Amino acid sequence: MRKRDLATRVLKYHIRQKGATLLLGAFFLLGALLGTQVYRFCGEEERQLLEALLSIAPNSTFAEVFHRQILCEGALLLLLFLSGFCALGQSAAAFLLLFRGLGLGISGVCLAQQGRE
Repeated sequence: MRKRDLATRVLKYHIRQKGATLLLGAFFLLGALLGTQVYRFCGEEERQLLEALLSIAPNSTFAEVFHRQILCEGALLLLLFLSGFCALGQSAAAFLLLFRGLGLGISGVCLAQQGRE
């Protein structure tokens, strides 16, 4: 009984200390779940477009793929950095994580569909 109370207190302490981080992680996971649902409800034309976008990378060189990824990641990191300078930007940080999770969910489902074929 005593160990259970100690575990509960430790868990509550960590949730209070790291609650904002857990909330941002929840936004990212929510975006990933929404991304899987978006792919599920999109039409055949949109699915073909997404699969065409994913098929570009195998035909590109490593330098082209690396350059494209650095530009995308750099833009997101710059937006997160700039959103930290004002109180209104804090909601933008949550939106950016939701958007990033959305992209991860859609691309994960697309790659899973291509893996089955």
